[in-house]
Amino acid sequence: MAGGFHIENGEIIRPSQYSVKYYGEKVVFQKITRLSTTEFKEEFNKEIKPMKDAPFKCGLHTYNRLGDFEVVDLKRMQSDYVAFKSQLS
Repeated sequence: MAGGFHIENGEIIRPSQYSVKYYGEKVVFQKITRLSTTEFKEEFNKEIKPMKDAPFKCGLHTYNRLGDFEVVDLKRMQSDYVAFKSQLS
């Protein structure tokens, strides 16, 4: 899971993490096509990746949506030196 289920155009959508090359590579949205107490089936709907020029471009962790609000949790890499220096401030 990469966030909560949401409804989009009358379809149930499930965000999932895709981490084949590296953790947080992208978030894939699966459309639920069958859901009952005995069956579950989903199919690819779309995906989002970090923008190449974004300050937090190293990965995506979660996506959540409620009405017109969307929240994305992003990842960035930081060297040990920079991390250490920021703790001194």
